[in-house]
Amino acid sequence: TVEVAADLAHSLDSTGWMCADFHIHSWFSADSNDPPVEKVKSAITEGLDIPVSSEHEWIIDFQPIIQQLGLEKWAFGMPSEELTTFTWGHFGVVPLFPKPDELNNGAVEWVGRKPPEMFADVQARPENPVLIVNHPSNSGFTGYFTQAAFNLKAAAGQKKEIWSTEFDAIEVFNDSDLESNREKSVAQWFALLNAGHTLWAVGSSDTHHIRSSLPGTPRTCLYFGHDDPTKLTANTVRDVLAQGTATVSGGLFMTVVGPGGAKPGSKVNGKPATADFTVTVSRASWVDATSLEVIVNGTDPQLFRPSEESGP
Repeated sequence: TVEVAADLAHSLDSTGWMCADFHIHSWFSADSNDPPVEKVKSAITEGLDIPVSSEHEWIIDFQPIIQQLGLEKWAFGMPSEELTTFTWGHFGVVPLFPKPDELNNGAVEWVGRKPPEMFADVQARPENPVLIVNHPSNSGFTGYFTQAAFNLKAAAGQKKEIWSTEFDAIEVFNDSDLESNREKSVAQWFALLNAGHTLWAVGSSDTHHIRSSLPGTPRTCLYFGHDDPTKLTANTVRDVLAQGTATVSGGLFMTVVGPGGAKPGSKVNGKPATADFTVTVSRASWVDATSLEVIVNGTDPQLFRPSEESGP
């Protein structure tokens, strides 16, 4: 073992923002063998501010592990559940606290129930959790939109008995990028937005094994107005997520500010029907950022290449 004393430089300015991964598995999930403490260490090493435990049908909390490691100033841990049906999809329930006196530590029951009933149960929980549709367009029983036969033109599932839009967010990016989702979850998300459903996009790693899939890639960056994990609670993270004040990062860090300081999740009203937005894209020195694609109403993508005057 060789100890090297080195100071790590913060490559970009993320003042006011902290980033979360809402989909992290450890050995409390049947398909992962990573010890929870190693998963938490890995997440913090990757610069993740808010690692969220997301076990299949079981609930644990990462915050006590962070406290035992003495790393509270670096990260805030949260509990949730990946509600894992074997018939019509997987869902993130954020937050959901462990209840040792209940079956599966308090996991939501789904057997013999349809999504509308189960969604209502989730929303009635005392934690008032955000319900995320995980990997919606996966093949087989793990993808809710696939099982519900989602139709882009109708912006709805064709299997009416299991279709409901009473969820809050969509895991548009699951261990993946824009191009691999453009015709699937990205298109489905825009279809729902255009149909009048206010649903937010998140990006998560769905990491099961740290040797092949690191926590925090991609990640959901949320605006809190400060950078102190010790000031966070599960409720404050939930509320910012529910408001949609977030962007998804797969390496680049983006902020967007509209009229009156409007941030993602805000509505911009007034006439004329145009508005100015300031888009700032930050990058580490080894990452390129050469163009910006703007998609309006889910269609008509426009590609912009910044001039030399626009800065890095």
